[in-house]
Amino acid sequence: MYLRSSKKVGGLNAEHENSKPNNKEAEKILGVTDFSGPLTFLVKFKGIDEAELIPAKEANKKFPQIVIDYYSSLPIEWV
Repeated sequence: MYLRSSKKVGGLNAEHENSKPNNKEAEKILGVTDFSGPLTFLVKFKGIDEAELIPAKEANKKFPQIVIDYYSSLPIEWV
């Protein structure tokens, strides 16, 4: 059973299906939030116009290189 909720995040519709990215291929991470509790990424999947909110734990397992690329792209000096 999947719980569906739509949220408007940064002008984009984000759909969260109970943390199930299924077999979709992640294109990039558009943003990150911890607004509703645990750290969650706004992920754009290839071939899909709407982004989805995916828990960080799930994203780290399913597409670790996309997560690394996202953090590497941030304008932060890592010490």
